[in-house]
Amino acid sequence: MKHTRKQHTRNPSSGSDAVPVIEDADFLDATAGGYTVVDFWAPWCGPCRQFAPVFEAAAVKYATQFRFARCDVDENPVTAGMVGIQSIPTVIVFDPNGNELTRASGALTPARLDALLGAVVAELGTADEV
Repeated sequence: MKHTRKQHTRNPSSGSDAVPVIEDADFLDATAGGYTVVDFWAPWCGPCRQFAPVFEAAAVKYATQFRFARCDVDENPVTAGMVGIQSIPTVIVFDPNGNELTRASGALTPARLDALLGAVVAELGTADEV
């Protein structure tokens, strides 16, 4: 399946999940044009479910510096393969061109996720809105 970039609009949130979902069909578009943090997960994964509220809290905390999205690896195997997901949960930070800046696997604590995102902000010196 060939992926091409097109104009991406974020889906409005529904329910308590404030983080939009990325799928195979829109992954490249969703990670283009801004710093994007993606949580690769699966619904059957206990650590993924444990990490979800930590990720959602970070999405609120860092809303002016990053866009956040989630990608179910079972429903979106092309994307999972393209970025080399080998374990879940895995968080990947992408630059505005869709290039990977950093990644971390496992159910991160709030402090560890803050450290990961803070390091990206410090390295890039980005306080710009996404």
